[in-house]
Amino acid sequence: KKLNHVVQVDAHSKAISDVLCVPHPDKPDWHICYTCSADSEDILVWEFSPEFIEGKVINERPIIRTYKQHKACCLLLTGSTVWVGSLDNWILALFPSNISLFAHLTVTQPVLSLLHVPEMKEVWAGSDDRAFVINKKTYKVVAETEKYTGSIRAMCYANGNVWTTHGSEVRVWNSKDKSCLQTIKITELSGSILSSLVVGNQIWFSGTSPTITIYDSGTYKYVKDLIAHEGNV
Repeated sequence: KKLNHVVQVDAHSKAISDVLCVPHPDKPDWHICYTCSADSEDILVWEFSPEFIEGKVINERPIIRTYKQHKACCLLLTGSTVWVGSLDNWILALFPSNISLFAHLTVTQPVLSLLHVPEMKEVWAGSDDRAFVINKKTYKVVAETEKYTGSIRAMCYANGNVWTTHGSEVRVWNSKDKSCLQTIKITELSGSILSSLVVGNQIWFSGTSPTITIYDSGTYKYVKDLIAHEGNV
């Protein structure tokens, strides 16, 4: 709320790959937080009180669950389900309400990114050379995209289409029939794309360069660049 540093907690011994925070299902104003590290092979589940978050209490032990032996690198929330993607070629579905494992899905590639496509009630999982499409209710793979020549590290959803990226290339997919509508080489971005964000009718791309490159999600046309940082975004 105040945009300042309040409290710090020791999490993993290695780099944290992703963080996801959800409202606590049983305690008002409390939160449950998931952190994962692809290097340390652990998924940690935290329980934070409002007093702890505001720095008023420092002696709480907020870790309430540890999932061992998981090289998790990405997290996604859809409704009441937390999805976890792993470098060991699997996807977990967890329930925050009782911190339990609901489904364990195995795929043929490491999972590098996750995306919710609400209109189709599907989750897309980006991997080393393709995207897997998973039905949210059955937790089964229902489709795969055409193969890539690189890893899909960023995805977003706009105007009924899924945008996937690898390197400096972007592909736009029809979310209904999974056909590729457009392939875009983002020459304005000097480096690989690591993240994408929908902002109104625009897609913002950033990665291993100091520039944010913006495209129109309807016309697939280049809009402009933003020089954001001296280093990589």
